[in-house]
Amino acid sequence: MRIGYRYELPTTPVTHCELSYLIDGSGRVEVTQRMHVPEGMPAMPEFATMLAMPADYDRVRWYGEGPEGCYVDRRAGARLGVYDRRVPDMLTPYLNPQEAGNRTGVRWAEVTDAQGVGLRFEGDPTMEFSALSWTPAEIESALHPNELPPIHRTIVRPALMRRGVAGDDSWGARPLTEHLLPTGDLEFRFAFRGI
Repeated sequence: MRIGYRYELPTTPVTHCELSYLIDGSGRVEVTQRMHVPEGMPAMPEFATMLAMPADYDRVRWYGEGPEGCYVDRRAGARLGVYDRRVPDMLTPYLNPQEAGNRTGVRWAEVTDAQGVGLRFEGDPTMEFSALSWTPAEIESALHPNELPPIHRTIVRPALMRRGVAGDDSWGARPLTEHLLPTGDLEFRFAFRGI
């Protein structure tokens, strides 16, 4: 069975995102996300899907780059391997909460509860991935870690790409062009299934 959605995005110029789910008899769900990014649109921070799971699913194990957070312009400091962490520990404890916790080159990632029940996400062939206790808006709204809201869910964000963090020559430097999401037609595919 295939289920599809088309969303008009509040961008200038106006563009659309198409999201489809192909569900097979085993319960595996293949997700395809497409978007045309027109010239002149401001650089997007990411091309991703965000899913919420109950907070009990607080363990993450992945085969990809790590063990610490990694972005497209910081991959040289990461090593390919299988790593595991608690979801609340995936957010880098900066003095001011900010975007963090991404992992690059992820082949698969599992988000589970204490009994090992949860979801397995698979890249096609790879993806960027994060599993955090807060949404990006909640993280950016907190001025200090103690202002993050109580944990009520696990936010999972498989992504085609997140832009680089920059700061190559000073704290105010912007990401280099090669570390920004491209314009034109984007397509991101990943799958998930219960474990």
